Amino acid sequence: MSAPKSKTILVVAVILLLGIAAGLVTWKFTHNRQSAADLQGFWEGAVEVRTNMTLRLVLKVDKAPDGNYTATLDSIDQGAKDVPIGTITLSNRAVSFFLASMQGGYEGTLNARVTEMSGEWQQGGMSFPLTLKRTKNPSTIAAPLSSAAYVRRPDSPLQGAWKGTINAGGVPLRLVVKISETAPGKFTGTMDSTDQGSRNIPLTTIEFSKPGTRFTIASIGGHYEGTLKDDASEIDGTWTQAGRDFPLLLKRADAAEDAAPSESDYAFASDKELPGVWRGTLDTGGATLRLVLKIAKTTNGIFSATMDSPDQGAKDIPATSVTFNDPDVEVEWPALRALFHGKLENGKLIGFWQQGPSDVPIELERTNRSANVSVPKGKN
Repeated sequence: MSAPKSKTILVVAVILLLGIAAGLVTWKFTHNRQSAADLQGFWEGAVEVRTNMTLRLVLKVDKAPDGNYTATLDSIDQGAKDVPIGTITLSNRAVSFFLASMQGGYEGTLNARVTEMSGEWQQGGMSFPLTLKRTKNPSTIAAPLSSAAYVRRPDSPLQGAWKGTINAGGVPLRLVVKISETAPGKFTGTMDSTDQGSRNIPLTTIEFSKPGTRFTIASIGGHYEGTLKDDASEIDGTWTQAGRDFPLLLKRADAAEDAAPSESDYAFASDKELPGVWRGTLDTGGATLRLVLKIAKTTNGIFSATMDSPDQGAKDIPATSVTFNDPDVEVEWPALRALFHGKLENGKLIGFWQQGPSDVPIELERTNRSANVSVPKGKN
């Protein structure tokens, strides 16, 4: 399994990075002290990945007293925040960095004043010109609106949360579209691709001329066009992406529903019990990827699970099934065509991450020790 294959289903299959939003731990790398140039600070630029599709990037570099750097990358228009950079080099004026989890990187040259670097972003066998300029005021990803902003209003037929599912090559993908009418005829909104862990992808444009409803998401090259039902309970239309059309019926939903499990649902009394927060690392050959598996058990004995892939910025990807026949464990994510299968042995989950034709060994250790330990829920 290679790193990028874990996120290649259509709705968030983008040319540059992934359409996700999450806070990540940065990685360290060593600065070349022989260079007088200093990369510390904010750098911003934009990549034109296709006609009428430009993605803004912000490179954030910090420098420790020992000369080591930490760095992350934001993809502003995709809502992707703090994607960790694994390696970076600075030799004279040549700059390069690489994101192993995305199998993408940059090579450029600093100008004499160290105010910009010009080069190319490379990913997926393609190259795109990219100039990053030093800035003190980088673009930021807008904080998501509260659930109250999406509560249905009688004077706004479109405002609210809408849920639907597309069939992408036999894989059902749940979508949540949230729209707020901030002023008469003016809208803002986001989309979640629940089964891919992509949340709060900004809607670029929203148009409504009753009953016609349209919105676009330039960062992933997606477009929706539908018809609002007379009672404003449904929008029947088509999602278009990468030259393909998918029927998509959006139904009204409660923006505040789908609450995360309570902290007590992750508690356990012995090493033979499955609930908990489990952490491990996949060695994919070309990169290492940290995984966080959060397994809850409700009072009626039902298991549920979500997964984080911090090095890819993916958070709270819901599993569709959790099976536990002591000691055998199986957790499945059909949208990723992925499966964990293994055994609960001596308080550890020991098994394999299966995705596509590959089985990669992984060992997961439980990190929460009691019901009083805070469990990351990642809900917006």
